[in-house]
Amino acid sequence: MKTSAFALTTAEREKLVRDHMTLVRTIAANVQKKFNLPVPLDDLISDGHTGLMEAVNRFNPAETVSFSTFAGYRIRGAMIDALRRTTLLPRGVYRQLREAGTTNAYLQSVADEPATPESRTLEARAGRVEGAIGGIAAIVMLALDGVPEGDMSRASDGGGEDDVKRVDPMMTRRLGKAVMSLRPEEREFLKRVYVDDKIFAEVASEMKRSRSWVTRTHQAIIVKLRNALGTLEDGAI
Repeated sequence: MKTSAFALTTAEREKLVRDHMTLVRTIAANVQKKFNLPVPLDDLISDGHTGLMEAVNRFNPAETVSFSTFAGYRIRGAMIDALRRTTLLPRGVYRQLREAGTTNAYLQSVADEPATPESRTLEARAGRVEGAIGGIAAIVMLALDGVPEGDMSRASDGGGEDDVKRVDPMMTRRLGKAVMSLRPEEREFLKRVYVDDKIFAEVASEMKRSRSWVTRTHQAIIVKLRNALGTLEDGAI
């Protein structure tokens, strides 16, 4: 008897979990090393297992994306979300975690987009890579500056002199203009994520929406910001 909406049997789901626990442990070790935090590896593995279970329950084998790719973003996201709930971390580390978490969610959304014959062409794949890079650049600026729009503006959140040096005033002004081109509800969404520093699960709860809706909305707003920033490349600030 099938046990999921995507026609995976219980045995198939259990096998996916067993086969990908090594992936969970690998990602946990990478996250622990990247952020250099005194967090037990077993704790990260436990959080990653939660992400793996979410992936197993949501995976559609009819899609072209591999399960390892599908699960990897959710495993990493679950670990980062758990770290961001920790209250005893330096503020600069929170900024790094916010940047990593929102970038991971954005790339997850890109990877989850249904494939079409047109999207499989070399030109289309190159465009997706270029678009993803532009989106990540917008995320990095938001993570550093907050949302540079009136009272929502917030400087780099105490990460130290190295963070301050990374902020380009011209790019900050450019980002501010791009943010102002968004609808008020889109700016409010960004405020929740990049100023109020909420993880996507918290935003979903506050807005009474699903986590997947929040992830898709974030991607759509970042794409709009990326495109708006692109129109300002000639220096019109």
